[in-house]
Amino acid sequence: DASTMILLGQSYMKTGQVPSAIEWFRKALEQESDSPEIRLNLGIALQLQGNPLEAIQQYEQILATAPQANEAANNLAWLYATHNDASVRNSTRALNLARDLCDRTNNAIPPYLGTLAAALAQSDEFDEAIRLAETAAGIARGRGDNEMTKSLEERAILYRQGKPVWLHSKGE
Repeated sequence: DASTMILLGQSYMKTGQVPSAIEWFRKALEQESDSPEIRLNLGIALQLQGNPLEAIQQYEQILATAPQANEAANNLAWLYATHNDASVRNSTRALNLARDLCDRTNNAIPPYLGTLAAALAQSDEFDEAIRLAETAAGIARGRGDNEMTKSLEERAILYRQGKPVWLHSKGE
């Protein structure tokens, strides 16, 4: 059944076997085509595989039916804001998604604030990007999340240099 296929896909993801994970998530999606959980897992796996366009399709489909799906919104905004391929980037959509997400979560989730900061930097709003990255780093530090703190502080340095973040990676 689909839930077993999801678990298999997630197991493959944890061991770095992304193509096998994608295969299982696709099989699960054949059985439950309206499942946001399966689409999210597939989108993440596709991002990790370096297939942003297919990942974007999955995230957009999730948000079309579940606009409050925070992880999908964050991953989509991250892709649109930071992808190193200009044909993938969409700074307007990234800003809208990230602003809505941060508003919905009371500007309290460091990864989401980091995504908004990246979208702002992509739109040449570096002062605001620096402020948000530093705010998010402070929240992460207060929660003992050293990895997130370091990542946000490193991005703030880029923003001070007038550089946006351009990555291939999955959302925060």
